[in-house]
Amino acid sequence: MRRGKLILLLGISGAGKTTTGLAVARATPVTYLYAVTEKLELVRPGETLNLLDQARTYEVNGQFFAKVLTQPGALLVDTHATYPVGGAFVNLTPAGACPGIGGMVFLEADPATIRARRLARGRASEATELGMIEREAVAERAEVERLSRLGGIPTCRIDTAAVPLEEAVRLAIAFVESVDWQTR
Repeated sequence: MRRGKLILLLGISGAGKTTTGLAVARATPVTYLYAVTEKLELVRPGETLNLLDQARTYEVNGQFFAKVLTQPGALLVDTHATYPVGGAFVNLTPAGACPGIGGMVFLEADPATIRARRLARGRASEATELGMIEREAVAERAEVERLSRLGGIPTCRIDTAAVPLEEAVRLAIAFVESVDWQTR
């Protein structure tokens, strides 16, 4: 099966995506890309990304994936599979992006660990109630599983509360190195 040149680094805020992703990029020839920065360039003036409806979310993310697939080399994309909007969640990865995705590294941690990490960094936009964190984790996990089934995308799951950072990075690197990269 032909695979894309992207590895998605997924998980809810506080799972350890950025820390792990930057460490993987330092140790491999894969380029690390923080998706939020790129996606913000694709929204209309005055538009708030986290308030978009599902159709517009897929449109922006479709544009994002089309853009990054034109970049040379293999990419490790730090992003989310879902995003909380009010009491619901929007899915971020349109089905059309699946052929460009070579694999997914899905980082998880128990809600108490996520809460502690979020409290430590103090971002007002991140929920710190355990019930909401659990709902985010369930939605993220379900969307990762859906994308994996839909696109036949190999997935590496890492519990960042159960393993030290060095082990999480080692596991992610081994997975990244196992992907059959197509750098078209």
